[in-house]
Amino acid sequence: MKLLFSSHTWPRGALLVWLFVMLQLIPGWQFEIPARKLQSWNGQRNGIASNSLEQHEAPSQDEMSLIAPAKRVGPFSLGETKDKLMSALRLKGGHLEQYEYDRTPTCDQRAEVHWLDQNAFSGVFIYLRDDMVIQIESGTPNFHTSDGITVDSDPNEIRSHHKGLRYFLLEHSDSDLVGGRDLIYWVDAGQGIAFETYYNRKKRRRKISLISVFRPNTEFRPSTCVEPPQKWVELTGAPSTTK
Repeated sequence: MKLLFSSHTWPRGALLVWLFVMLQLIPGWQFEIPARKLQSWNGQRNGIASNSLEQHEAPSQDEMSLIAPAKRVGPFSLGETKDKLMSALRLKGGHLEQYEYDRTPTCDQRAEVHWLDQNAFSGVFIYLRDDMVIQIESGTPNFHTSDGITVDSDPNEIRSHHKGLRYFLLEHSDSDLVGGRDLIYWVDAGQGIAFETYYNRKKRRRKISLISVFRPNTEFRPSTCVEPPQKWVELTGAPSTTK
């Protein structure tokens, strides 16, 4: 006669569950899983080690709309692989466009992913090289710096928060879309952030149109590269915001 509780007649998992249930019926008996162990089990279940969970916590709700110089725009981070980026984009939802650019005499090979913000007229432009995110440009007011600077902010706000600025004119970038005047960039390479400004005809002054994050202390270029006939020209002083 076989015992009802024999491991040969019950699967091992079912036997352990039955024993746990029976022990719960004993008065005064308690069983607790230490919080650290529980976190470790949850991490292993999700395919992530517990140390990884502690070191790479998900951004908070406030951080999801934050532009962090040299780091990220909301959930999109510099240095991310393309696979991780696409996972973040799928979670974000919205319309995606992808482009591949071949190497030219003036520009390296690169890829671009454009996430369209359906609540705005622009979105986020993400540039990759060797399947790694190297630059992110935000053209939507849904993302902002910790100082509150965002698309359509007054460029004068930049000066009070960034002391190491250099100024660049993108020659032959003028069009009706940007007010008929060349774009001007305010670049803080030390912090890894740049601000594109366009001329707003209704306001008769310049406004911020894009905010870019990139690796600090590297040479910034719009969209990572400037192709002829456009030229990247450094200005000798701070530009007027009314011209």
